[in-house]
Amino acid sequence: MIAKAIERNVPQDKIARALDINVRSISRKVQLLDGICQEVIGLLRDKMCPMAVFDVLRKIEYLFVRSKPPSFS
Repeated sequence: MIAKAIERNVPQDKIARALDINVRSISRKVQLLDGICQEVIGLLRDKMCPMAVFDVLRKIEYLFVRSKPPSFS
């Protein structure tokens, strides 16, 4: 519902007032999946998890990108 409203260029403050929630909550929901790989999104698609989980997942991806792959030779 929020995604469709944003696609239709409804301002975030108007959405927040209609839903009686904080504008910051709308912004976080819009950016929720930014920086998370498609495989993880697929695994979590039908799961309930706190928003803090997505912050941790972004940090984990950053660690994998920054570190060198292990050498098994």
